[in-house]
This record gives sequence, structure tokens and C-alpha cells, in this order.
Amino acid sequence: IETGMGGRLDATNVIVPLVSVITTIGFDHMKYLGNSLTEIAHEKAGIIKEGVPVVTAVENRGALEVIQGICRDKKAKLVQVQNRFFPRLLKNSIDFQEFAVNEMKVKIPLVGTHQITNACTALAALEVVSERFPLQQKDIIEGLAKTYWPGRLHIVSREPLIMVDGAHNVDGMKALVDYVKTVGNRKVLMLGIADDKEAEEMVKLVAPLFEQVIVTEGNFKPMDAEKLAQIVGRYNKNVKTIKKSSEAFEEARRIAGNKLLLVTGSLYLIGDILSVIRKETQQYRVVEN
Repeated sequence: IETGMGGRLDATNVIVPLVSVITTIGFDHMKYLGNSLTEIAHEKAGIIKEGVPVVTAVENRGALEVIQGICRDKKAKLVQVQNRFFPRLLKNSIDFQEFAVNEMKVKIPLVGTHQITNACTALAALEVVSERFPLQQKDIIEGLAKTYWPGRLHIVSREPLIMVDGAHNVDGMKALVDYVKTVGNRKVLMLGIADDKEAEEMVKLVAPLFEQVIVTEGNFKPMDAEKLAQIVGRYNKNVKTIKKSSEAFEEARRIAGNKLLLVTGSLYLIGDILSVIRKETQQYRVVEN
């Protein structure tokens, strides 16, 4: 079961699981979770139950110490992914990554180094519950190979090359940018951000990477496009504002030609654009793995 905001106050916290997973700790939902990584870690660690094992990929020292302390108090075994799995990249492309880890060769149809960490986190959780749910290695490898995660470095068209990614906070944008820097012909960035996010910190990471930025608005609590455009203008002078996302997408495709168009900044915006693309399947085929 996946959480929403995650942590102590999340509705899913009524569940007593076989294993609790805390993937990473970043700055998001700070109105509810706190303004420092240690404060956020305290809230996220609210899912830890007495005697229930915990898996985490958290690396920040302060945040990790919080999780370690609560695990000790609740006598919950803690598995740190980075101390248990040591992946080595073998191959990668715009469609997949193949890596070796703990005597396994794994291929995932997801790109970005953070997705290798996510895969190793899943492996750690499966390992914890293996006595209750024993799985053969071949089944685990097959399951990872069939992973489908729409809206996360998601190639929705190859000609033209259109990628959508739901990065909606600073950590998500950092992970996205790390990958985008490896892709050439970065023509158009289509950007919309919710009004409660750290827009400037996100914008300064991604806006300079593209020839042009088109600013728009998603369907839920969007930052005003004109306000966002002013922020973008500090990092990329070639910025255009089109408030309606479907019209912004049409213009972005026209400008991008056969070069890269990236749509990002908000999961709500990504949902809007995926809906547009599904209605245009004769012209733009949604590429599913």
C-alpha cells in the first residue's frame, strides 16, 4: 500500500504491515511535516510499528539517525538499503536500465539512477517478507522487468520525443535534472508548478537546460502562470506563458519539432497532458512497457 503524504498523519497509518518502507526524506508537504529533514523524518517515522521491520534508503545523516532511534525504541529491525545492496550499472538507454546487484542481473524499464535505488529498496522489502511470501529469483527479476510507472521519466512519444515527469518538489527535480542532462537536443520545457511548492528552487535547476520554456497551469492549486514566468525569466530569458495546459502543449510540440519536449513540475499537470495524449492516439502513441 502506497501512502499519500506519508508518515504519522497519513490515512494509511491505521495499517499494521509486514514491513514499513521509508524510501527517502526530502523537503515536501512542509506545512504538515516540518521545515527540517530531521523534523520531516520524525513525521515519516510515525509509520514505524512495534516489532515491525523497517526498510529505508534514507542517506541524510540527521534523518537516518531519527529513524534509527525510533526503530531502537520500538524494537523494529532496520534494513538500510545502501548497506545491503550494491548495484553496478551494466547498460542503459532511454527505455531501460540493466544492473547487477547481489548476484542478480536486473533490467527495469525505468531510467534515472534514483530508479535503481527504488528497485533495490523493493528488493530489500521482498527479502524481509520472504519467509511469509517466498519468491524465486526469476520471479523477482520478471516482476521488476514488467514495472510500469506512468508519469516518471515517461516517454509518451519518440517522434517527436516527448517526455513527461511528475517531479513536484526540489528532490524530485534534482533526480529529473540528473537524467535530463544526459539527453541531447533539449528544445522545450513545459512547466507548471503548484502554488505551495518551492518554485524558485525547482526552476533554477531545470530552466537553464532548455532553449525555451513554456509556462502553464495544471488543474489543481496551480501557481499563477504569470508569477511562475517571472521566476523562470531569471534563469531562462526565452519564456512564454500559456495558461491553458492543452494549448500550451500544442504550442510546445510545434516549437520542439523533433527535439526533446519535457513536461514537468506537477503531477496534476502531467495528468492533464496524459489525458490529452490519450485522446490523440492516432497521432501520438502512448509508449507503454
